[in-house]
Amino acid sequence: MKVQIGQLEYSALVDDGAEMNIIRERHAIEARLKINRDDYGFLVGASGSTPFCGTASGVLVTVGKVKVRSYFYVLPRVEHEVLLGRAFLRRLESIIINKHDGTMFVILCDPVCGYYEVVKCANTGPYCSRNRLNPESYTFPESEKLRKEKESLGEEPNAREFSLTLPDIGQAIDFVSTHEAIDPNVVQALTEIITDTGSAGTMRLVYSPPGGNKGEDEELTSTQQGPFLEDAGLTPAPNVSTRK
Repeated sequence: MKVQIGQLEYSALVDDGAEMNIIRERHAIEARLKINRDDYGFLVGASGSTPFCGTASGVLVTVGKVKVRSYFYVLPRVEHEVLLGRAFLRRLESIIINKHDGTMFVILCDPVCGYYEVVKCANTGPYCSRNRLNPESYTFPESEKLRKEKESLGEEPNAREFSLTLPDIGQAIDFVSTHEAIDPNVVQALTEIITDTGSAGTMRLVYSPPGGNKGEDEELTSTQQGPFLEDAGLTPAPNVSTRK
């Protein structure tokens, strides 16, 4: 959630399982906090020890109308800008609400002044990638859209066929090196035909325009025709067919 320290606003992680408050050194300097550099050492936890370069006491943390003074450890390298633990939560009345869709709300109340704030945590909710049990799940709209796009690529709903006459093997190799989407197995088969028969072979490729299915009788623009019929000196065969 967004908190104000000094004159600046930061994104704070609320962790009711953490014992202390933590702020990144760079942001502590920006907020003009009075850092006690003589108090330094290591924070030892279950995951190991982390060095801290100082402490700051009496730091005013503002969330809306709620204002709390708390104690912070200053760390040179930390993932979050500000971490608020039980040292912050115990100085006011707080309730953390978790909804069924993963959204989390924090209710903060100052019992002295009577002010309170209801804050929705920014990185919570059904559409937050951090809270997804399975990022590949198709229950989310964007994943469903991605699945449909993959299916449409496999179906080739608006495919168009072009017949190209290649008088020699070199042009086939140049064509593939220029257009990576061409299947190299097709070129290999074409090369074998030309080598065995000694005559010109015909390579058939399928191209799906990016505009989607707009009808069978619609003509392709010159920019769509160019990469297949004009590059590398290729000659179109007499029978150019179009299918859906």
